[in-house]
Amino acid sequence: MNSARCPDSARQRKHDVRNERFSHRIAMIRSRSIPKPPPDPKRAATICEPVLGSRFPASFNVEFALWAVDTFTKLNDRVIDPFAGSGTTALGATIRGRFSELLEINPPWVLYSEARLCSMDSARELRKKCLRVCDTQDARGVLESALGPDAPVEIVLAGASILAAVRERSRPRLGTNHSWPKLDVTRPFQPDSKAIRRQVSRYIWHARWLHDLSRWKSRALVFCADAADEEARSSKWKCLISSPPYLSRLDYIRAPWPENLYLNALGVIGELRQLREHQIGGVVLGDPKNREPLPPSIEAMLRTIRDHPSKGSSSYYEPLARSYFQRLQRVFSSLMRTEVGGKTAILVVQDSWYKDLYIPTAKLTARLIRRNGFRLKKTWTFENSGNLLAIHRSARKWRKTSRLKENVMWFER
Repeated sequence: MNSARCPDSARQRKHDVRNERFSHRIAMIRSRSIPKPPPDPKRAATICEPVLGSRFPASFNVEFALWAVDTFTKLNDRVIDPFAGSGTTALGATIRGRFSELLEINPPWVLYSEARLCSMDSARELRKKCLRVCDTQDARGVLESALGPDAPVEIVLAGASILAAVRERSRPRLGTNHSWPKLDVTRPFQPDSKAIRRQVSRYIWHARWLHDLSRWKSRALVFCADAADEEARSSKWKCLISSPPYLSRLDYIRAPWPENLYLNALGVIGELRQLREHQIGGVVLGDPKNREPLPPSIEAMLRTIRDHPSKGSSSYYEPLARSYFQRLQRVFSSLMRTEVGGKTAILVVQDSWYKDLYIPTAKLTARLIRRNGFRLKKTWTFENSGNLLAIHRSARKWRKTSRLKENVMWFER
């Protein structure tokens, strides 16, 4: 009787071991191929970052940047963000010891992101250097040097403090929201010395906080250039983490409008209208003659917008949406034009509405990226609580029950 049970029990044990090994192997494959879900990009941050005087109008939180860096990169990998904004991607890369490269077309946000990424232990000496630069040099020289390549830390912090003081001076007159294009402001605001010293103290505090938080040595390069400019960036990036501009007619040049007026009055930057024409998703149309071919799904969406019965759908909004997707296509083609595999792209894209017409911006953007050999691995969708209904009253009659969706898309090549 025992001799009859032994083969069955041995066979059962062998079968159990095989199942256990198979289950462990499947679990390992799933753990490597399917990462844990990301945090909500628009949720309030839980990391106690020191408050600075500037806030980008469309940015994700630091927790999302840390999740993307931890999940898809290794130590000393290079991360790139073609739409840098306030530099949240580079902040997460700096904390985790990754090299980062940022591209931003808006000069004030270039300075703000550079100052946000400064890390220094000797805060007292750095404060003295910054105040000495602000007291002894003129504002134009400081800002030109800060926007140039390889600027010292004290020059960058001094330039960002001057622009933050200009923004603080304009708040009593303009309010906290500078993004609406109807603000009729033509004269720049002049900063005072007390406001500059106050902003220097904030940036010094932030530099000390970042030094205490980051454990590894890393470097962040910030370029004031167009994202489609191939000469301003490197092709040796490992992971792209970015949030493209929204298709919601949000004027990103108007967001730091007092700072841009001040830079233009000093002669540091050129005409602001040309800068507004080169931005993606703004209210000013660029060159209407440039009509690059787009994927069929985007062309069908553009025809739907053009045939909408509302006023201005064919004369303004359809060319605006076409220019938006054409410029995104130009940026992604120049960034992803490589035969080297092993690259990852993480994009945060918000869907849009035109009157009562829903525009799936995330799916249409995914079509542009698939053209360059990348494949969509997974999409996470979040409901954006910060709806435009709470900002603009006239939008309520068109979108009474709608919610904007924030999509996190994971691409690999």
